[in-house]
Amino acid sequence: MSKKKKILLTSGVMLIIFTLVFFIFTKPGKVIREAVILVVSGQSLDLNGDYNEINIIDSVYEDYDLFLSGEAHGVAMSYDMEKYLATYFIKEYGVRNIVVEMSIASGELLNQYLETGDEELLLNILNKFKSTYANNQDTYELFKYYYELNKELPGDKKLTLVPIDIEHETSTTGIYINNLMQGLGEPPEAIKEMVIKIKNIGSFYDRFFLKDLIKSLEEDRTAYEEYFKEKFFYFDLVVNNIKLAYTNEEREAAMVHNFISYYEKLGGGKFYGQCGRAHVQKLNSSEWIDGNSTFAHRVNENY
Repeated sequence: MSKKKKILLTSGVMLIIFTLVFFIFTKPGKVIREAVILVVSGQSLDLNGDYNEINIIDSVYEDYDLFLSGEAHGVAMSYDMEKYLATYFIKEYGVRNIVVEMSIASGELLNQYLETGDEELLLNILNKFKSTYANNQDTYELFKYYYELNKELPGDKKLTLVPIDIEHETSTTGIYINNLMQGLGEPPEAIKEMVIKIKNIGSFYDRFFLKDLIKSLEEDRTAYEEYFKEKFFYFDLVVNNIKLAYTNEEREAAMVHNFISYYEKLGGGKFYGQCGRAHVQKLNSSEWIDGNSTFAHRVNENY
């Protein structure tokens, strides 16, 4: 019998700090409850167990829509923890919306992988993560795990990845935008030239092209809505996140915008996700980096 894997949870100097942050969302400006932070300290958590250690969630589940756990990026234990918690929320409560700290383009392409099981697509996406903490076997195994889990779920319970980060990897952005354009008809005259450029551009790293694309959407928004139809939500969100990355605008605010955009599009519901602990752990203003509040704090304060 193999030894059960356990993780010591602490708010101190361990490799991984586990924090569950619960929120309730109502209309903007109507926060019903403050955030509740549950830090499990000095306990061992059996990742092969029956979730007794975290059954406190049962008493608050109905009160909140977003459940977040914080991780140390690139640490193997973080992947094990995400699988453990995701499985709990999916199987125990039927949560189907999984928040992921990655770009809109990468997340939506991975949604296609969850539907198709296309191994080549998965590898192509993950290969774009070179030189990042996510470029490892554990990331591959995590999304394979989500795929296998998704196969077991009935049609109305299938998983949806909810990506909330800016477009760090613009080569993936280009692949995704071209993917969105497949099967679309002739573009309106006002954007025809830009659509041709999008299809033929050699590299989405070209900052001059990206600047032109951002400007084109700002000036001819109605034409793009007509062209992309129901896909416009994704095109608009991706280009907005190119702009945020391109102009070095504040990342936490972008993540809030992206999450709320998905939250509203999906009609609310329950969400679970695991992000870097810097985005979800520090609700105390004295701990903010450079005075900037975190994704978790902003969502809690403003929605």
